Amino acid sequence: MDSEEVKRIVAESYRGQHISSLTLCARCLYNLRGLPFDGQCPECGHRYNAVPLIMEGIFVLKKTNPPIATLVGAIVFGVCTLWAVRQTLTPFSPGMVPVTLILGVGTAHFILLTYRKFREYLVYRRGLGHLESDEFDG
Repeated sequence: MDSEEVKRIVAESYRGQHISSLTLCARCLYNLRGLPFDGQCPECGHRYNAVPLIMEGIFVLKKTNPPIATLVGAIVFGVCTLWAVRQTLTPFSPGMVPVTLILGVGTAHFILLTYRKFREYLVYRRGLGHLESDEFDG
């Protein structure tokens, strides 16, 4: 049994049922709750399929918080990296070069992680902006 056949069988089992959880149109973020699992968005006409194993054309809003911890980590690593660079530039501490490089990589990691988490948070906030406050079941 191939994956397409499995998807077809799963889709058949959801025929006639309606979406019961918060599920948004991937194009316009219209709330699809109460609509059939397979259909078109009534707001923009975008085709969606919310059947598990298929999940096409939908956006499931994931509750997330602002990335404060990763921002703090980026700041701490950044300060430590600046300290290590300063120590490396002094004439008697050539052994600080590997430490500086490791801290620099850690700083870059935390900056990228903070950026990704912040974008995820903005998507979450944008999705909430399209919903009534009583529609979000968290």
